[in-house]
Amino acid sequence: MAEQRITSGGRALNAASLTQLIQQSRIAKEALLGESAPETAKVTLLGGGSRLIGAARSAEFSRQEVRELALDGFFPLIEFGALPRKRGAGIVEFGLPYVPDPAVSKYLSQFLLQHQASCLEALALSTEGAAIPDAVLMNGGVFNSPLITERAQAVLEHWRGGPVTRLENRDPHMAVAFGAVAFALSRQNNQMRIGGGSARSYFLQVEAAGNDAVAVCILPKGTEEGVAIPLQAHRFNLQVNQPVQFSLVASSGDEPFAPGQVVTLDSEQDRFQPLPPLVAALDTQSTHHEVEVSLVTRLTEVGTLDIQCHSLQDPDQRWKVEFQLRRDLQNRHQSHALPPGYGAAVAAIDAVYGANDKEADRNAVKQLRQQLEKLLGPRNDWDTALARALFDELWQRRKKRRRSQAHERVWFNLAGFCLRPGFGYPADEWRISQAWGLYQQGLQFDKENQSWAEWWTFWRRAAGGLETACQQRLYKDVSKFINPASARNLKLKTEIKNKSYEDMVRLSASLEGLPVATKIELANWLAKRLQKSSETQTSWWALGRVASREPFQSAVDTVIPPDHVDKWLQLVLGQDWKKNQHAAFAAVMIARVTGDRARDIPASIRSTIVEKLRAAKAPDLWQTMVDQKLALDDQENKRVFGEALPAGLKLLSR
Repeated sequence: MAEQRITSGGRALNAASLTQLIQQSRIAKEALLGESAPETAKVTLLGGGSRLIGAARSAEFSRQEVRELALDGFFPLIEFGALPRKRGAGIVEFGLPYVPDPAVSKYLSQFLLQHQASCLEALALSTEGAAIPDAVLMNGGVFNSPLITERAQAVLEHWRGGPVTRLENRDPHMAVAFGAVAFALSRQNNQMRIGGGSARSYFLQVEAAGNDAVAVCILPKGTEEGVAIPLQAHRFNLQVNQPVQFSLVASSGDEPFAPGQVVTLDSEQDRFQPLPPLVAALDTQSTHHEVEVSLVTRLTEVGTLDIQCHSLQDPDQRWKVEFQLRRDLQNRHQSHALPPGYGAAVAAIDAVYGANDKEADRNAVKQLRQQLEKLLGPRNDWDTALARALFDELWQRRKKRRRSQAHERVWFNLAGFCLRPGFGYPADEWRISQAWGLYQQGLQFDKENQSWAEWWTFWRRAAGGLETACQQRLYKDVSKFINPASARNLKLKTEIKNKSYEDMVRLSASLEGLPVATKIELANWLAKRLQKSSETQTSWWALGRVASREPFQSAVDTVIPPDHVDKWLQLVLGQDWKKNQHAAFAAVMIARVTGDRARDIPASIRSTIVEKLRAAKAPDLWQTMVDQKLALDDQENKRVFGEALPAGLKLLSR
């Protein structure tokens, strides 16, 4: 609202000015919502350089409009029972699950509805009518504003139909800190403290007969910290010596559950909220893949759920699984059934990479890819669950890839395809850490260009999951071939002919975790090479990818700042886009709108690019990507990232 008034709806502010405006707006908001608030407050945006004062712009806000916005937007007077709107089904959460409804009143209503049994018991009421607390303690910095405090109290009184006592709290913004200190002192001095135990009941999902999803209660609501809960009524088979997934769900309602109680999970997840799954590889010296265990659980003082798996055959053998319960609850991966042809596909892989060397059919490897597609459908349609399952089968047989050049080449082709893009699925971190060991081993058959092509492609496909140090190692090894100075090195010129230069260029551009300075170096090298007509067209794509405004998997702080890309854009703009669509799409990636002013290039340059795209009759989607924030479709994802992403792995717009 402040930006619209200051700019009069014209050109948007840059990132630095917007940051300044946000701080000024916050100060004005707190003044207008505080005690003895003025009638109006002014927000001023200073100019820059010699015009620091002269170019300053201001906007004025009245006390009434800000109060209406804060109260009606965040604490509306609603009827008890109103619920917050749900997030759309197509949205997937990673990290912080931002709430879809700004109305705090609706979340308060939802919370009290979930805990009506506890409220009725605490207030000694019958089951008739709503049970609303008769006293409230306001915690949090938002309640420094008397206006908001009074509105929150008014909401509760409206629902209760009578007065609600507000308990005194002189420093609501310090309440959590005071509580933490009081808790620490009470533990140190063994003094009395207020406790309520676990706020939720926790359940471990398990496999069972039938089609219903079931879970076992491993920690009932109200369990105190440090209390061990043995699940004596059940025995479990624990998968060992392989990556496995432990999935927890939680229930915060008032329904009582007993340790070991088995519940059926409803498909809508109304009663149970899934937690992020924990993937671990639990090792043992035994050659068995399953061990019979009993479970003992414990809620620790720091908010973790500690699960001890005790072997029934060997009392000294134990495994510890620890969940971080104080993270925000968020959606986990849905389970996927593997297709009917999966068993035959594994048999086909085993025939090539699993049999003894003397019994192996040397010609079967040449037909393996076609055979897998015949059994499982076109590989571009394989979903992530299927792809990772196939990778795991290939990984178990990795040692047999060295039977022949064809075996090694096909193994890296299939394994890389099934591992792409190196992250986004349970146990991918483990898979990548294991796969990195192959880089130290190198190629067995390193004389053919095609073998190097599959080698570099494997690492390009896995690059998204590699740590920065691994990406830097890859860059160090390929950069000497991309550096224009290598043209004067006869040894490197000879090597480059057999090591698939194009695939090295694609790999280097996919290393998004590289430092910005390294990316600038790489982009400069590519730009210099592109000044010669003999340079591969792939380098246009690589330049666009390196200087892209929208990274695939890395953080936005690895994006090259806009003030560095102008010289590369001038090179790209100098091309005939009707004849060179690779250059045109490079411009699209460099100029794509993200909505982040710290990354977006100036609107005037984007307008020039849009006009040139229009004149070259480039796809409408390209023009729109430079003109407004837009999510890519599947075809454009393939163009940007080099190939299609696996089905079931959706690239989210930031």
